[in-house]
Amino acid sequence: MLETTRIVLVDLSRGFRDKLRSSPFLYLFFALMIVFSLAMFAVLTITILTNRLWLTESDVFFFVFFVFLMKAGADVHRFYIVAPQVTYALSTPTSHRRTLGGIMGVILLVNLGIWFVFSLLFLGFMALYQSPLWYPVEYLVFSCGVFIATILGVVIALHFFSPH
Repeated sequence: MLETTRIVLVDLSRGFRDKLRSSPFLYLFFALMIVFSLAMFAVLTITILTNRLWLTESDVFFFVFFVFLMKAGADVHRFYIVAPQVTYALSTPTSHRRTLGGIMGVILLVNLGIWFVFSLLFLGFMALYQSPLWYPVEYLVFSCGVFIATILGVVIALHFFSPH
């Protein structure tokens, strides 16, 4: 199972390095766009919390849940259904379930990593704006939601879009 994970992660890192070398300014601007988007989202959160607007925690939870559900489905399509690097893993004598488990592990690792980095940046901006937010239980609930959405997105994509 770990050899499939290693194959997919090596292919991802090689592709990222090649694209980074070919257009470094594009990735610099993309990183700046993400940072400023998270800063804007932090300001929007502070505005919503101080003005008691119509947005609730469940609205934000379902937004995050469905974004990661769609991302997991797109990742299954990219890493398994149309991926040329998986043909080697599927041609070995290991079972296809182990190969799928490795791909699911990569998708889960990437999505949880993205969630962790984005939430740390968001919390950093909230601390920069000196917001008195303290939601450790909600953070755990959102993290579990990202975990479940990723698994559910993988299963739904495999069920509906897998050629097998």
